[in-house]
Amino acid sequence: MLSIQPTSILRFACIALFACVAFVPVSKADPITYSFTGTTFYGTSVGFTYTSASGFISPTSFDDLYASQLSSCTNCLAWSFPVVELQPQAPFFGDLLVFDDSHFVASVFGFQKGAFNNPGTYQSGGIFNLFNQGTLTVSDGTVKTPEPGTLGLLACGLVSLAGLVWRKRLGSPATARG
Repeated sequence: MLSIQPTSILRFACIALFACVAFVPVSKADPITYSFTGTTFYGTSVGFTYTSASGFISPTSFDDLYASQLSSCTNCLAWSFPVVELQPQAPFFGDLLVFDDSHFVASVFGFQKGAFNNPGTYQSGGIFNLFNQGTLTVSDGTVKTPEPGTLGLLACGLVSLAGLVWRKRLGSPATARG
């Protein structure tokens, strides 16, 4: 009978731990791109493109975006003030986008609740045209990242299979000698 040495178990555990650590950076959120175009009450065309590296915008926080954070911006306020404020799930109104244009005019665009957190194309206008007209396109990243737990299980399974094969190869000559 083949005895299992503690060093072999330790070696397999270290390899499995290394495999799990190697897959952790893969588990970060996919980038989400927000593209917006609209028209203010004064007829000014406005728009921007923003890519969030940390996933969707939180449904519980207001996010201020500065011109330096935007990939592109049409008629943006160039000062050090927020250009865009995203207000998810505003009571009675849904998701609101406030845009400060280059004329220091704040325009409000209202979208359905959950528009900031789901891929798709959304139209502003709202009830009785309460808000300015605009279109928001939310698109998720092109790469779908597997869940970290799945990658960890896969790594542990592969290491275990490698250990069994290695043990079987070492065990065959030992049983043949005895």
